[in-house]
Amino acid sequence: MAFSRSSSHPSISDKTVDYAKEIEKTMKEQKIRVELDTSSQTLGAKIRTHTLQRVPFLCIIGDKEIEKAASDGKKYISVRTREGKDLGMLEVAALLNTVQKTIEKRIS
Repeated sequence: MAFSRSSSHPSISDKTVDYAKEIEKTMKEQKIRVELDTSSQTLGAKIRTHTLQRVPFLCIIGDKEIEKAASDGKKYISVRTREGKDLGMLEVAALLNTVQKTIEKRIS
């Protein structure tokens, strides 16, 4: 799983990085391998890079996700699968459930 930020500017705001780090910590506590990409590449370049690396889930965090989280107190991320399917904006708990099911399916 890789995280990337979405924004029209190449610089990443501290607010976005802090939010992403909170989600990264939550994922790691659940024993999910996570990589936070805070490089200055464009969002499209980051998506392309991580898609070529065959990352199972690509999580994108930007202003929309932060605003929605601020409105109801839950954490949100936008998610794409390795196959390019856009799962839309999900609550982190829902993504954790999806990832755990995917892991269980591959183990059994």
